[in-house]
Amino acid sequence: MFLSRVNRINRYCSPPTGHRPVARAKGARSDRGLTLIEILVAILIVAGLMALVVPSIRSVTGVRAREEASRMAGAIRYLYNHTAVTGRTCRIVFSMGEEDGDNWMVECTEDAPRLEPEELKVNRGVIDRGFEEDDWFRRGTRDEDSIEHRIRERARWNQFASRTVQPSRLPSGVSFGGVWTSSFSDVVTEQDAYLYFFPAGETQRAVIYIVDSWDNAYTLDVQPLTGRVRVTSGWEEVPRE
Repeated sequence: MFLSRVNRINRYCSPPTGHRPVARAKGARSDRGLTLIEILVAILIVAGLMALVVPSIRSVTGVRAREEASRMAGAIRYLYNHTAVTGRTCRIVFSMGEEDGDNWMVECTEDAPRLEPEELKVNRGVIDRGFEEDDWFRRGTRDEDSIEHRIRERARWNQFASRTVQPSRLPSGVSFGGVWTSSFSDVVTEQDAYLYFFPAGETQRAVIYIVDSWDNAYTLDVQPLTGRVRVTSGWEEVPRE
């Protein structure tokens, strides 16, 4: 009797034949939404990726500024040797503050040029165009051996280019932070500035700054008697002796 009762209970409790429970497919998506913790984790992951990407962008831009500094140093050394061998006078023209980006080019002359008078006085980083030629002449004749005194006549400048030296526009995000030479009373940051190379194997003492939009800066320190260029990271002081 007891067994018969158990059989009846099992018959009533067991599911109908052919109607087994359907298991959820493996990997099936849930209908529930994202929880707050899952959203926070996703935000943290995105923020971490951005933190890795931004320094890499900055480093790429810094590499561009460093490459331009190296290219400029090579051009200076080349022109120092070129003028000593050919007996010509050349100059690098730095064009700063241009709407389409800073650029530089090289000009040479067969004549005996003299420095432009407006290059000798700078007011707040801008060349003073009102500087009188007589003031320049009196200043230049104080020292009979000065470069300014030896360079007498105005020159007819022609653009110069070679395989090593080509007119160049600085890449986007890179610019000249300023140019100083021994003819300037201060660092020029706008308009045109010049660095001269002379046939006797001599150039001007100069400091050139190349910067980028991420505040990376490189200083080129040009030695006048050897033409050597020392490239350092950061902003080096202009010599005042």
